[in-house]
Order: sequence, then C-alpha cells, then structure tokens
Amino acid sequence: MRQLLLSMRASPGVIVDWLGMDEQVWEDHHARVMCLPGNRPLAVFWRHYYGSSAEMLLAPELLPDLLDDIDGLLQDPRLPPSLTDFLVGMRDLCERARLAAKRMQLTVIAD
Repeated sequence: MRQLLLSMRASPGVIVDWLGMDEQVWEDHHARVMCLPGNRPLAVFWRHYYGSSAEMLLAPELLPDLLDDIDGLLQDPRLPPSLTDFLVGMRDLCERARLAAKRMQLTVIAD
C-alpha cells in the first residue's frame, strides 16, 4: 500500500496523520488523473504506485498547485466515491502541510 505521511520536520519519525492509497483506487482512476498535463503535481504523484519511483517528498512549493489539481478534479460531480474519498483525504493532508510548512512535511512511501 502506498501511504501519504504528515510528519514533523524536526522528527520525521513522528507521524501526525496518514492516508493510505489502495492499489485499486490508483488503478481504477489512473486514466482519469493522467489526463492532467504530465508535469502537473497530481499527475506526477499518480504516475507510479510501486517501488522507489512512487516515493517522494511533496515539497511545500508544490502544494498550492497540487491543491489546484485536486480541487479541479473534485469539481466533477461524476467522480466515483472511491476517488472522491481519496482526493478529499489527500486534500486535507496537503492543506495541513501547506499551512504548517515550517513545522510539518508530507511524504509518500510505498511498501
């Protein structure tokens, strides 16, 4: 499972909150998300699910654009509940990381 971890910058091992990304969500909605331009943060995030290529630090500078990508998709009333639920959870973590960028960081791990 791939996970988004909100942690303290001073102590990255201290996890404040997390969100799991089920493989089925990634797979079922890959084509929809990959319709975004390839350099958009959500497309970059969604591109890989497995291994080290799926792991990343979501830098504070990327969070506003990532939030824009998520908000754009969430405006579609036809989104399936599984994608909506994941994007709402991801949006919450991204917003919290953006607001507390000096204290917290958002990382993605794949296990």
